[in-house]
Amino acid sequence: MPAKPVGPIFIVGYIHTGTSLLKTILKRNPAVWAVTGETHFFQDLGKIKTQFPDLGDPAVRRDYLLFLIKLAYLGNKRAMWRRDEWTLADFGLTDAHLDTILAAAADINTYEGLFARVNDQLTGFAGKDVWVEKTPEHVYYLNQLLRHIPEARVVELVRDPRATLASRKLRQTGDEWLDAKEAKESLEVDRQTNYDPLLDSLMWKEAVSAARETRRTKPHNIITVRYEDLVGRPNETLQRICTFTGLAYTGDMLEVGWVNSATQLKDGGAPTQPRTGVSTAAVEKWRKSLNDDEIYLCQKTLRAEMRELGYEPIATGFGAKAKAPLLLGATAVNLSRRLAGDRRSPERARDAFGRIQRRLLKNLGIQR
Repeated sequence: MPAKPVGPIFIVGYIHTGTSLLKTILKRNPAVWAVTGETHFFQDLGKIKTQFPDLGDPAVRRDYLLFLIKLAYLGNKRAMWRRDEWTLADFGLTDAHLDTILAAAADINTYEGLFARVNDQLTGFAGKDVWVEKTPEHVYYLNQLLRHIPEARVVELVRDPRATLASRKLRQTGDEWLDAKEAKESLEVDRQTNYDPLLDSLMWKEAVSAARETRRTKPHNIITVRYEDLVGRPNETLQRICTFTGLAYTGDMLEVGWVNSATQLKDGGAPTQPRTGVSTAAVEKWRKSLNDDEIYLCQKTLRAEMRELGYEPIATGFGAKAKAPLLLGATAVNLSRRLAGDRRSPERARDAFGRIQRRLLKNLGIQR
């Protein structure tokens, strides 16, 4: 095992696959400094370049580095969209720290390279060896990420697609935990378009395909971990992750609190298991959460990928196949509403539409 971590760690994967859990585990390692929240850096890079158009201008460059500091400590929502007021002192930094960052970044002239260098410096200020960043959607930008940060190590989380659908479906109805989370983050969620079994299955498929391509071209930079293995065989799986990233494994990394209490409560509100350690409570909940037609559609769409990743299909009721076309009719409506709803970032909407379009064409055999 290397004496020190190999490079920065990026946690990616389709949403609701356990990325938050893994970040919580890794940041318990004494060598790790964790970027706050999700940066969505590569996803929002087009908008970022518009805000900071000329890195050759010293004033623009300084403002950009200040933005990257803010992004690292506040996360994307607060840094880019809510524009919270802040000072360096809020993060325990001084003008001397900023001068050090400016000097350390003097030889870099790319947005991506500066993103990495700023986080390297913040990691050093914290007395840590390596930083970890978790943005699930970065799975779609791995070529760009590894081109500019070639020493990075990527951990892709995958989860039974039926379980991710069930988690998305829960977000459609909401509950006490979700209501509190959305109020805290000032989110306005269109729950009627937040779940679609076909669209979400296709996006899961596109995420898995993107990571598969990176494993083919850059096998030393990426490792794939199943959520079910992380919670079912946590010690063995975490040791594998630590070996890959160069972190020293310690068993207390697994002594984490609950990450998402919405998935870990009984109907009456009592905890199903102790509130420490890694729980397997959410692994099979999809069997009760999804209808037969939703399961049928998911398994039909993702048959090859499920087989590849070891997820066995189950038998569905007689009427599931007959009811599935009814779900397809709602997909077009949900797609238009979902894309129209992301007005803050049209670039994101175009990217999402492009991924869905590519996947639909591939499934129809029109595009390879």
